[in-house]
Amino acid sequence: MLFGLHWVGENFTVEIVIVARPLQMQLQNYSKALANLDYQIRHYATALANLDDTIRHCLYTNGKVPSSPNNLNSSNVVPAWL
Repeated sequence: MLFGLHWVGENFTVEIVIVARPLQMQLQNYSKALANLDYQIRHYATALANLDDTIRHCLYTNGKVPSSPNNLNSSNVVPAWL
């Protein structure tokens, strides 16, 4: 039963507030969780592409990521942190 209501005078209004408040909080939390999931799904492809680029750069630079992604033969390289 969603609402346990007792039809006893003024207690009716008080009981609705007590029972409905957790439901409202659950709906707000559910909405936030959906927004967070939507954000993660939208950015998952970008994160994968960035990881793929990092791995590809490491293969061509013997385990190091170039300081400039346009210059793979640069002597100015920094260690890759994976």
